[in-house]
Parts: sequence; C-alpha cells; structure tokens
Amino acid sequence: MRTTMAGVSIIPVTFALAAVVAIGACNGKSSPTPVNPAAPTTDATSEVSALASPAAAAITCSTKLSQPGDTCQLTMMVTFSDGSRRDVTANASWSGGGAVSVSPSGLVTARSYGMGEIIHRAYREVQPNPMLVRVVPDGSFIITGRVAEGGVKVQDARVSARSASGTATTTSGTATTMSSFDGGSYELAPVSGDAVIRVEKEGYVAQERKVNVHGDGVADFDLARSGAPAGIEGVYTLAFAAAPSCALPAEFMRRTYQARITETADDLLVELGGPGFPGDWYLWGFRGKRDGSAVRFDIHGTPGDPVADYDYIFTEVLDEWCSMLLPCKPGQRYLSFKGTAAGSIGNGAISTVFSGRVLLYTGSGTLAQCAGDHRLDFVR
Repeated sequence: MRTTMAGVSIIPVTFALAAVVAIGACNGKSSPTPVNPAAPTTDATSEVSALASPAAAAITCSTKLSQPGDTCQLTMMVTFSDGSRRDVTANASWSGGGAVSVSPSGLVTARSYGMGEIIHRAYREVQPNPMLVRVVPDGSFIITGRVAEGGVKVQDARVSARSASGTATTTSGTATTMSSFDGGSYELAPVSGDAVIRVEKEGYVAQERKVNVHGDGVADFDLARSGAPAGIEGVYTLAFAAAPSCALPAEFMRRTYQARITETADDLLVELGGPGFPGDWYLWGFRGKRDGSAVRFDIHGTPGDPVADYDYIFTEVLDEWCSMLLPCKPGQRYLSFKGTAAGSIGNGAISTVFSGRVLLYTGSGTLAQCAGDHRLDFVR
C-alpha cells in the first residue's frame, strides 16, 4: 500500500534475512532497462539496520515539472521499527531516464517534455523501483501510442501534433517525436485542446487524425506503403505447420503470425508482430539470406541462446510476458522455434521447410517438444 501527500510518497518497507530494503514509487510503469542494485556507502547504514528494522520510506520530490530545465531535489527518509527516522539520501544511488536526468546527489533535471523515470536504491538489497515525473506545462498532456504496418512495428516514424486551427500546440512550435525501435511506440508532449496528430515516414502514406485533448490519451496508427513493395519486402501472414510425427498439443500443431520482411542486398530480416510478441521489446524475429529465388533463414528460439549482435529470436509468448525484471509466474508458457528454414520465392509467397526443434516450455521446465521437418510459409 502507498500513501501520497503533497509530493511525498510514503511506502511500507519489507525485508528478508535482516536486510534493509527501502522502496519508493509514484504512479508509473516499470522501466525496460535492467539496473544493478547499489551497495551501501557508509558504515552508519549497517549500524542502524542492526538496531532496528525499517518500516517505511518517504521519497520527496515533485512528480510534475513544467518545462525542460526545471529541477527538483530528491530526498529519502526511512522510518525504523523503533520510531526513529533517518535521512538516507546520501546512501541512495539515483538514475534517470526518459524526460529527466538525475545527478549522483539526487538533483532531478527535466531535459525534454514527456514522462521521465527515476530509479532509486538505498542499499545493496534494494531492487530497481521507478517513480515517474511528468514534464508538461499546466493544461497540457501526453499522448502515447504505437506505429505499425499490418500490425508489425514501424520505427523512426515522425509523429507530430499541431492545433486543429493551424496554430502551434506549444509556445516553442509543433510538438514532435519519433517512434521507437522497441515496438514502434511513441510519446508526444505537450499536446492540448483540438489538435491534429500526423505520422509520416518515407515509403509510407502519411496519416493525420484530429483529437480533442483534455487529458492523457492513446492514439495508435497503422501505416500503408506508398507504393508497391520492393522485391519481397512487405507484410506477410506466416503459417507454421508441425511435422505429422510431432507430439505437440493439438493447438500448437498449426500457428499463424504477422511478419514483415525487409531486404538489404542479400540479407533478409523477418520481424514478428501480434499478441505473442510484446510491443515493448524488439528482438522478435529472425534473419536470413537470399540467392536468387532461393532463401534460407537462421532461426534462434529459446531465450538465453548465445546469439551475436542482438540477433532476433522466434519465441511466441502464450501467457503474460515475463523477463529479468518481471519474474515468470507458474504456468506461463512459451512456444519456441530453433533451427533453419530453407525454400524458394514464389508469386507473392515464400515456401520453406523448417528443419529444427519446436519447444513448449514454461521457462523452468519443458512441457512438450519435437524435432523434424516442419513448414514455415509466408503469404501476402
């Protein structure tokens, strides 16, 4: 449970094996970036934890800044089980992301409009725990969303907002941002009132949408190509058919996915999209080679494989997504593909034989698997 009063976040503190854990949070979502816990910086911390257990921590800082350049000083107070209180700001290790940066002493500085994130860790045992800081003027808001093509993320698309009446939405000009590489997501700020959101990228038809903004909102865009795809580039339906000899459960013998193929010289990149491939991660898919009409794909499956240069993986998330920062729950399952697929390019289709292993697992144990020659076929 958390209680918030006038910019102060008060959070109960839990601990194990007499380890001090001080945790503070404020209205937000978790960071995708792993952060290593920091070690204690003074002997005084160990002396206090040996005498009394921490009961709560209060993190003080404004959770709203108006514009880039605004600052706020973080402080962290811990209340112990014997009623004593201690300022542990100097013991905390701070880091920031998004719209804010944080100095080693805990000075928060807004560096852009949008949402910023602060990570604080007071002791070695503290896990990363984010608090969010909004950087928007009074009366302005943040629009978030995702840019995709046929359901597959589009990165580096320019997203902008202007007043529907033709005037700028901000005092410094039209609000602009770019869709990200990790899922094609974007965050646009500050936006207010009647506005027009425009999304554009070379090779795609630009889209505009009128919105009435009186609070934070979501606006997703699905772009269409502005011309015929070059070569075999484009969005496909990817169909998997398991070898008849497989002993997979019936629902996993055939699967269909969304896939986009991008071609550079003889290199092919297949990016996967849809419910089984979480949008806030970008390593879903596989790479391949083309030699005339012949193609060959190198498919990596099980997370943890030693793949070079952040190679893509082909693993479908069947239940709620989990990761290093979000531990798997019992029963969460994955369908993983590992091997090679070779075949040829036809009229609007690519047919291949997938020679490899299909694995249904929970992250801690294998439920079913089979090896053999399966089918992986792309159809536009």
